Amino acid sequence: SGYFYLFRAPTCDRQNYTVEVDARWVGTPGSSYGLLFGLASDYSRYYLFDMNTDYKQFRVLRRDPAGFVTVVPVTDAPAINGGTASNHIKVTRDGTGITLEVNGAVLGTWYDGAIGGRTGVGLVTNPYYDLPTSDARFDNFAVVSLPGDDAPAPESGNVTPDGLEFLAPNARRDLVPRDEGW
Repeated sequence: SGYFYLFRAPTCDRQNYTVEVDARWVGTPGSSYGLLFGLASDYSRYYLFDMNTDYKQFRVLRRDPAGFVTVVPVTDAPAINGGTASNHIKVTRDGTGITLEVNGAVLGTWYDGAIGGRTGVGLVTNPYYDLPTSDARFDNFAVVSLPGDDAPAPESGNVTPDGLEFLAPNARRDLVPRDEGW
């Protein structure tokens, strides 16, 4: 407990894109799950869009070398399905614009240009402080460049003979800021 568990997707970095996924809890819900975007390869900078299904709330945090900054404070969202029900989560990053959607409902657009250029995307899960496990499942993960933002050719990396990349080298953990919890 007390950590965000971060997983970088084995995709090309992009500047303007949409990233989306279906997510759900298995068993007891954890504190939050969600998407990473604006992710630097060394995890020194990223945006974190996560949600708590118990409270039906979401937030966006920006991580930089100095720590976490709140971009969108904890906000109620009736569009979030509670408990272990599946939620379709989507972020559109267009320049400094960040548009968030849950289950087809637009939550809003915010502007933050602190992290720019070509960056990666990924997933995040976080257990409650008093429950040290969070078993989130993710499916239908997709990243699509917006028109005019062609992704570069795939880079070689930890690719297996069948073409699949190992995810383990792309995982990290980061301390959860105490004042930003549910």
